[in-house]
Amino acid sequence: MIGECPLNTKGDATKLDLKKLLAGSETLQSGSISWRKILLCVAMAWVALYFVPHRTAIPPRIHSDYAYMFIAADRLYEGAGYGSLQPIAPMQQWEYQYDYGFLTQWPAAYGLCVVGIRTLTGYDTIDAIRFLNLFTCAFGLVGWFAFLRSTVPRGISGLLFAFAGAGAAFPTYFLLDPSTDALFVAVLPYVLILALQVMKSYDPQQPNREPEKLLLSVLPFVALGFAAGTLVWIRYAAIAAPLGVGLFLALKCRSMRNRRLWQMLGYALGIAIPIVLLILLNKTMSPGGSVQQQLNLGDNTGLQIEWNDLARLWMNFVNLGYYDYHWYSRYVFALWPAALIIIGSCIPPARRGLTRLAISDSMSLSIVVALSLLGVLFAGSAVFRGKFDYIGLERYYLPARPLYFAMFVAPLLWIPKRWWRIGLCLPLVVICLWTVQQDWSRPLKRWHQAEKETTQYGLWACCFTPGASAFFDWLGKQERKDLIVVSNFHDYITLEIGIPALPLPQNEEQLSRWIATVNEHRGTNNPQIVFAVDPDNRYREYWMPDVKAWIAQLEAKSAPLYAAENAVVLEWNR
Repeated sequence: MIGECPLNTKGDATKLDLKKLLAGSETLQSGSISWRKILLCVAMAWVALYFVPHRTAIPPRIHSDYAYMFIAADRLYEGAGYGSLQPIAPMQQWEYQYDYGFLTQWPAAYGLCVVGIRTLTGYDTIDAIRFLNLFTCAFGLVGWFAFLRSTVPRGISGLLFAFAGAGAAFPTYFLLDPSTDALFVAVLPYVLILALQVMKSYDPQQPNREPEKLLLSVLPFVALGFAAGTLVWIRYAAIAAPLGVGLFLALKCRSMRNRRLWQMLGYALGIAIPIVLLILLNKTMSPGGSVQQQLNLGDNTGLQIEWNDLARLWMNFVNLGYYDYHWYSRYVFALWPAALIIIGSCIPPARRGLTRLAISDSMSLSIVVALSLLGVLFAGSAVFRGKFDYIGLERYYLPARPLYFAMFVAPLLWIPKRWWRIGLCLPLVVICLWTVQQDWSRPLKRWHQAEKETTQYGLWACCFTPGASAFFDWLGKQERKDLIVVSNFHDYITLEIGIPALPLPQNEEQLSRWIATVNEHRGTNNPQIVFAVDPDNRYREYWMPDVKAWIAQLEAKSAPLYAAENAVVLEWNR
């Protein structure tokens, strides 16, 4: 039976049973993926998540990146094109170039999804976000469950393993807050499943030298490449996935005698089509700037390798979030892979079993994709460190968390003794229950009970609170062509009321340059310059000018315009 692990440690039977083990694993992988069942499970998961308590009562938290993205989505929905403010980023020089320009710093797929949902349903942006979050979580949980389930024997331990691994990739805020990471994490397992299915259907023994048959054998690889390349439309960092799948295909095709070059060329062509189209779209529609700037990689490059980044990379990868309040928990997850390899190396039957599992399709695919994800993060930090330290961003590791389970937990479920496998069910049950209670139930209750202000847009107010709604309402009534609004939260002002605001400048000289460019762009001569600043820069303190120094300077030469609870609004007298 496939559900039993036929590992025997006695004599020559070991080799025979290990072959059965691998054959059972491959049969399980090829036969366990039913797209009809997946769609049914997605529908069931969607319904279950739909009735999660407090889900719609908790306003989403929209961070700065998504403020820019939803400005573009709202304008596209209103027929004004996919245009947004020119994004400002940490450690990057910023000069005013335009009020609204085509947004390239983040790929268009997420914003287009929001616009599509709004068009089909008539929802506002917040409800469209909730709808997309609901579908993303249901789609992704089922996808990762199906992929992980195909790597282990049938049985209760395999079910719990797949539940725990799938849940590790989806933190609670994925259900509430907008996130391109959530969409990438949700789609990735289906690309991996498709890669496994393509390899299963490939018969290397048939030469298929006839043009028609050769084309038919290449088309599945083209489709796989196109699906993998399309991930880049969700996140630029998702390039790691098609690279990893390509490496998997290259490793597998090494042992195939016929047609391997055509299949790899077909896969490369499939990847290139969506990526080249995205770059051409950005290049054609963008107001200007280099491809590097359009891809949100800053304006400089340089090779700066710090080898301690490898340790940071590994520690962030193994940070699965379980029992983080114990200092030793992360070290357990970090050292366990080494322990598994050492133990497996010391026991000959286990060594042979681990070797055969490692070269199986699902395991080798997990390994190369995980290495690709980590490699892209390391290379991105080494080359574009001036833009950001990508290794330190926790959200970039979410797609790799289920792969940790596939690589370092799944082998345990092939232990031959049934009572050992049953024993493994206990910690898996604890993991599942703890995840639901700690990572879902408690945060939802805490966020529901939090007394935080909601803006007119429908999001949790992160600036100008208390009194944000009244302030935005007043400022929205001032809109006119000759008004220039300057703020340390300019992106949220534009999102809420549609005024193209400017960020806080470094000094008066820089502001004068911006005003001259605005006048030229808008055709104005004597604009009214209004500073609308939050007295606290909050999380932006390390890359925004000192707001308190600006307020002191403005109060000495400006007149107050509006009395807000937590906003300083003054007209600047040049």
